[in-house]
Amino acid sequence: MKYLPKMPALPWRYTHRGGLYNTVIGVRLRRRWLLRQLSVHAGLPEAVTIVIGVRDRIDYKLENTLKSLRNQNAANLAVYIKLVDYDNDAELSTFIERLCAKYGAVHVKVKGQPQWNKPHCYNIGIKSTDTKYLMSCDADILFAPDYLSTAISVLRERPLSAIYSQMLDTPAESAPALQDWALTGDSETVLRIKRLSTPRSSGDCNEGINLTYTLFYHILRGYDEQYEVWGTEDTDLQRRFYKLGLEIVSIKDRTFYLHQWHPKYASLDISEVESAIARNTLRLQNETSIYRNPAGWGVPAGLVTSRDWSA
Repeated sequence: MKYLPKMPALPWRYTHRGGLYNTVIGVRLRRRWLLRQLSVHAGLPEAVTIVIGVRDRIDYKLENTLKSLRNQNAANLAVYIKLVDYDNDAELSTFIERLCAKYGAVHVKVKGQPQWNKPHCYNIGIKSTDTKYLMSCDADILFAPDYLSTAISVLRERPLSAIYSQMLDTPAESAPALQDWALTGDSETVLRIKRLSTPRSSGDCNEGINLTYTLFYHILRGYDEQYEVWGTEDTDLQRRFYKLGLEIVSIKDRTFYLHQWHPKYASLDISEVESAIARNTLRLQNETSIYRNPAGWGVPAGLVTSRDWSA
């Protein structure tokens, strides 16, 4: 996956924080600059990397995610999967490695991270990605077989965009059928569960699952690593894509994905989550810049090892 050329620094005049100038002039300047950068990358192979961060929530739902990604009808598109194993215990880490071997994924094992930090976890995977396209994905998603082909087709038509869809939550009573799907992969089961699922919200662009050119993730320096534990980091990234000059596009009318049911805040301490949400919401309200992590991004503080099972 040694594809993506080194990205040039963004010209300083395009890094304005906000305000009228940024809205009227800055975004237009950035869009022109982004198109020029994309032209440099136009000849890259048609390949997408899916980055998935995993910590403690590791069971059949993760296998369903991997199986649905390997079942994609994506002709002429190379699909790579990168699992970032964010300081799981030895037993869970061994389970992740078995799944990586089974589904041909890269296993990135990160140690020395006592606290969950989704932005840092995903940035480790994003920074090392050099394929043309990248999708940031949760570990409990089940994709329709045409999801990737549809998303990338739309992105090719509208290159200055970030692709999203509506999140459909499966009901609690679907858990046994979903657990069986990890073994069978029956397409009729997915369609039946989809009919029972309900939208997470009325919005067409749930922030958690996003796909665009890898170049754009790198320009933004990934997720903002100040968002720790849980809450608003995905919203922040979507807003920064928009401020950068990208169109936020929904494909919910063309395809779908399902969020597999689990207890809310599973594996997290509720009091810690509540205080983190309050802290992160305040940052979301007050931080208006596009570019984050000035001291460096995607740099692990602990030991990192990687094994590529995709070969």
